[in-house]
Amino acid sequence: MEFTLSNKRQHEIADMLWQAESLKEAHAIVKKFGVDGVIVYNMMMAHIYDEVDDIDVAEEILNRIKNGT
Repeated sequence: MEFTLSNKRQHEIADMLWQAESLKEAHAIVKKFGVDGVIVYNMMMAHIYDEVDDIDVAEEILNRIKNGT
């Protein structure tokens, strides 16, 4: 999956998010930039999740949900 950012501001936000040293710091960046921050964060997270090939964990979680445990 590839994603394209719409403008210079979104590129700057993405750079800041990549450099964030904690989830708390990333959330502060998103909050500071509002809608653009949310868009960039969500696009980055979708890209990261798209790269995951390991389904073992997902299968375990889905089985727990299915079995009600």
